Amino acid sequence: MGLMERTRINWHAKNRDLAEHFVEHTLMISDVRCLLTAALRDVPEISIHSWVSEGELRHDVVIEGPQHRSIVAPIIPDGSFILERPRPGGGKPLQAHCFVEADRSTMSGRTRFYNKLKAYWTFWRGGAYEETYSRSVFRVLTVTKSSERRDNLRGVAQRVGDTPQDPILAMFWFATLPDSLDNPSVILAPIWRSGGD
Repeated sequence: MGLMERTRINWHAKNRDLAEHFVEHTLMISDVRCLLTAALRDVPEISIHSWVSEGELRHDVVIEGPQHRSIVAPIIPDGSFILERPRPGGGKPLQAHCFVEADRSTMSGRTRFYNKLKAYWTFWRGGAYEETYSRSVFRVLTVTKSSERRDNLRGVAQRVGDTPQDPILAMFWFATLPDSLDNPSVILAPIWRSGGD
């Protein structure tokens, strides 16, 4: 692109579009956190033990790309949290580790999303997750704007495992965020669909 072509680009409009995308994406992540926090007020035995915000975690994972070439696929979750509840009979509390991915239907192509899920799967399968977090399992919670998008992404997830029925596909959960935050308990309702369903 030459200098004259660059001067014809409406940089103000491009920057505005990027800013709007960033703000809307950040608000979607915030909605998840707000819904979860508010919903757990009615479930006092479960709490959010920790929340790590977007961009604070990064794990570079080598996955198999096109033509069986190795590519580096970064895991940079939009959020990460640990739910905690007391263990029946006492002892160390039970915990569930979740990574959050907010999908606004702006990611171009299924390949990028597939690579993201394959990176999570490889991170678990290769033992790096357990080595890093001293835990054996986690969930990747992907929230979308529509049920159609949710189902499309579930279809992508089903290609990640060794077989379409691979039990590890249960690590990938998908839901459509409600239009309204008036009923936060919806996030704990059976709105979630796993990649293995």
